[in-house]
Amino acid sequence: LGTTPQRTDLIIDLDMVDSDRITASAIAVISVLNSIPNIRTYRTVTVCAATFPRYLSSIVTANSITRIDRVGWRLWSLLQRQQLPRQIVFGDYCLGNPDPLETDTQQMRPSATIRYTSSDSFHIFRGRQLRYGFDQYYTLAAQIVSSPIFSGAGFSWGDTQIEQKSRQQGGTGNALTWVGISTNHHITFV
Repeated sequence: LGTTPQRTDLIIDLDMVDSDRITASAIAVISVLNSIPNIRTYRTVTVCAATFPRYLSSIVTANSITRIDRVGWRLWSLLQRQQLPRQIVFGDYCLGNPDPLETDTQQMRPSATIRYTSSDSFHIFRGRQLRYGFDQYYTLAAQIVSSPIFSGAGFSWGDTQIEQKSRQQGGTGNALTWVGISTNHHITFV
């Protein structure tokens, strides 16, 4: 590749990590870190893990708020308490899953959904199918703003948008708009 460790950012990607595999995953990461020659000379070393399920419909129902444990963050926090051969950087898949959807997208019936990151959880605020209207996003945004997990309108561009939509300022946006808003909050948070 014509590069050196000093000019290389190393990523250890664990893919999906389940909550019952945190300790085993930490042991595996430590083993990998200890087995890489000159590990301290790499520019950065990032440990990346996914938490989000591939299909939210399997765990989230309509008109609900569902909490998903940030397993990747718990793993990284556990690693920070260990004696590692070097400092590591946290990485995740934001609010998504690394595996592609295996479904016909024309058969999908998307629901109004806002994903919101807090210190130890992802919170899924879900309305009904979008065929019932996009105004549901105003209600979902108001639920976030009235929740103790809300970081405040000034926290990020995404939080400003959530606060404005909670007061029905501006258009509702569409599903892709809310992916951007949720992702902006998540990246600012982590």
